[in-house]
Amino acid sequence: MRGQSQSTDSKLRTLNQIGRYSLGRTYDKAGRYEESLVHYRAASTLDPTLPNPYSNEGVALLNLGRPRDAIKPLEAAVKLRPNHLEDLNSLGDALADSERYEEGIERYRQAIDAAPAGYFPKSLYSMLHYLIHTCRWKELEEACKVRLDKLLGSKQQEKCGGSARDPDQESTACSKISWCWCLVTVCLIFRAWRRLCRERWRKGGRRR
Repeated sequence: MRGQSQSTDSKLRTLNQIGRYSLGRTYDKAGRYEESLVHYRAASTLDPTLPNPYSNEGVALLNLGRPRDAIKPLEAAVKLRPNHLEDLNSLGDALADSERYEEGIERYRQAIDAAPAGYFPKSLYSMLHYLIHTCRWKELEEACKVRLDKLLGSKQQEKCGGSARDPDQESTACSKISWCWCLVTVCLIFRAWRRLCRERWRKGGRRR
C-alpha cells in the first residue's frame, strides 16, 4: 500500500509539473511574461532536473528587459545541457546585456564551438557584435579566421598568403578570409538594427 501511494504521488507530481510548464508556455506565447514566470518557477521547483523551465524563464526575463535576473535560470539550464545552442546564446545575451561582456562573449564562443560544421548559429553574429562594441579588434580578426574556418567545415586553418599546396588551395583560403569580412559587415548592420529594434523587442518580446 505504501509503495502504491508513493507511486501515485510521483505520477501526480509529474502531471502537475507538466501542467505548470504548459501553462507557462501558454502565457509566454501570449506575451504575458510576468504570469509565465510564476508557472516556470513552479515547474522548476517540482522537478529541478528539467532544463526547459529554467531556459524559458530566462528568455521571459530577457523579454521583460531584465537580463541580470535572467542569468541565474539560464546558468541552471546550461548546467543541465551544456551544449544546447539556444541556451548558450540566451545566456550570452543575458551576460552581455548586463555589461558582463567578456563572459557573454565566452558563452557565444561555446555555442559556436558546439555548432555542427556548416551551421552558422546566432551566437556568431552576437559575438562579432560585442567584439566590435568593445573595440576588441585583434580578437575579432582571430574569431573570424578560426571560427569561420570551423563553421565552413575545413579540417585545418588556411590563411591567405600562407603555405598552400597549390594555387587552388590558396584561392580557397583567400575566399574564406573574404567571407570573414563579409560577416563583419553583416555584424555592423546587425548592430545598428539591434539598437533600433531593442525597444520594440522589449515590448513585443522574442518568441521561441
